[in-house]
Amino acid sequence: MLAGFTAENSLFIVCFEHNRGGNVMRINLPESDEPHATKDFLDLVVSLLRQTGAGAGRPAAVITTNLSFSETDGVPRGRLAHQLKRCFRREGWRLRELAVIASDGWCGLLHGGAAAARPLSEIQQSHISTRMREQARSVTDLASMGTLPEPDIGRAASIEFHLKELQQRRLAHSTHPASSMAREDRALLKIRQASRVAEACFAAPAPSPPPPPAPSRTAGAAADGGATFEGSAPQPPSPQVPDRLLAKLIDTVQTQTGWLVCVLTALTRSEFVVDVAHETGADRITDIHVDSLPGTKPGTKEGWNIRYLLTSLAHEMPPKEKLRRVIAVMTDALAHAPEALRPSLFAVLAWAWWSIGMQSVAARISAEGLSLAPAHEVLLMVSQLCEAPPSAHLLGLRDELAHAA
Repeated sequence: MLAGFTAENSLFIVCFEHNRGGNVMRINLPESDEPHATKDFLDLVVSLLRQTGAGAGRPAAVITTNLSFSETDGVPRGRLAHQLKRCFRREGWRLRELAVIASDGWCGLLHGGAAAARPLSEIQQSHISTRMREQARSVTDLASMGTLPEPDIGRAASIEFHLKELQQRRLAHSTHPASSMAREDRALLKIRQASRVAEACFAAPAPSPPPPPAPSRTAGAAADGGATFEGSAPQPPSPQVPDRLLAKLIDTVQTQTGWLVCVLTALTRSEFVVDVAHETGADRITDIHVDSLPGTKPGTKEGWNIRYLLTSLAHEMPPKEKLRRVIAVMTDALAHAPEALRPSLFAVLAWAWWSIGMQSVAARISAEGLSLAPAHEVLLMVSQLCEAPPSAHLLGLRDELAHAA
């Protein structure tokens, strides 16, 4: 409920800073509560809580299962819950709460006493549920998040027409004599143009969200295991960017430079991106590698790459409302773009979901993109980012820089 989404057969760990709830870690449950099946699961939980420092913050843990009290001798997944308690005790961590939510009831396991099933209606009648209803927030099933809407055929045709116009204009320009403009100035001009397109799209007004998308068209299959840190997840707004402008955005992100400028503009603003390119040299953006080259050291000019850049910026995210606008715009673009142009769009959308804290949604989206273009370099890099939360990547980068020093 606190996460803004639900998922069955999962462990949710709500991380706290003092008494304020923050990110939510979700891990698929092991197949059984037998020690041979739970060892790797519990090791993963402890490892992630150590890496992020969340274990010391007295997190709350909730196990959700589609089993029922009526079919179980005791609490469904109760043995797993007690194994988790023992892990916390060994680490010297304290749990704020520990509960199991089954298909026919729930119970708390932290404060002793008989573990009797309590009605699920208590959850719906809780002050948290009431507050969410008052704020018109809905709880979404995790498997349905990141779904793409059915395309508007007329809008898709209009966008394709504008894309062909852009291609024809580019072809006509390529036949003209070379401009006398210096290479650096041409690069700055491209960065400025790309950044302005992105800013115009992401600054579009956001009307009320559309109805939930049809389940036939998804941005990925169901989560296939592993751990994810998930932020609270109300439905993102759905701004309607004009067809011609959206076509420009789709076209812009097809190049590596345009893709990176689009992401940097989502994080900051167009003017800042252009100023940075001007002060540090446009080639720092136009000639950047996607990932580390063999033998390069982190923190050096030779080791400068998009993965390090996105990782280092992960702790300076803009307000989530801005990223939700990015998600809405890129979802709209993906739904209406020609299939051949979608992989780069999948990469932006997956990065935005990852940045907002919805790692498992990001992983599903990147997986769908890779099914279209398995060798897409930027999408492969984003897919690897989605394997761990931003906080874990930041810790890894700090370790790499420390070893390289």
